Amino acid sequence: GNCSSLLGKFDESIEFYRLALQELRRKRGRKSDVADALFNIGRLEIHRGNFKTANGVLNEALRMAKDVYGEKHAYVAEASDLLGFVQVTLGDHDEALVSFTKGLEIYRNLYGPLHLDVANAIFNIGMLRESKKDFHEAWEAYSTAQDLHRRLGTPPDDPGFQTVRRSMAQVEKLIAQQNQARLIEKHQEAQKKKKKNQRNGATALTQSIQVPRLFS
Repeated sequence: GNCSSLLGKFDESIEFYRLALQELRRKRGRKSDVADALFNIGRLEIHRGNFKTANGVLNEALRMAKDVYGEKHAYVAEASDLLGFVQVTLGDHDEALVSFTKGLEIYRNLYGPLHLDVANAIFNIGMLRESKKDFHEAWEAYSTAQDLHRRLGTPPDDPGFQTVRRSMAQVEKLIAQQNQARLIEKHQEAQKKKKKNQRNGATALTQSIQVPRLFS
């Protein structure tokens, strides 16, 4: 299964894990092995673009992982992160925030504030904020993730670090566009108000003019 997935043979890999899962359930195998099989099926379904299927499978894997390892295990954090990614893709932003926040909390408890998994978890929250068009919050998350990468000594050509920097630059552009749009909107509102006041003033002036009396 792992070799096939590395080679990109996702259908073959999923079939392997599904058969393994079936056998584990039939023989009442260890819960940890069942959770592993579910997690791998969910991961491969993501690669295939089957996000709804992945969502159901990963939720089941997460529930089982919590039973096996407890709420504060790295496995639970990893499953939460992957589930959060699926939830963002499906548009379930509130659920995704819960998943990403849970993953971040576990990583911080396990490794402290300065760790690559912490940086990645914060980046995930930034990605979620960006998808919700909360660009300032996204920038804060990306900025924090970038700072952690620098403090950890991540090489500049590291793909993950490059993604953080690209995302931050993109959000900065979006913030600039958003600010520009707001300025234009304010200007247009001011112009409308000015014209309305001018019309009201002209009407009041017309009404105040005395029409001269005609004498026969």
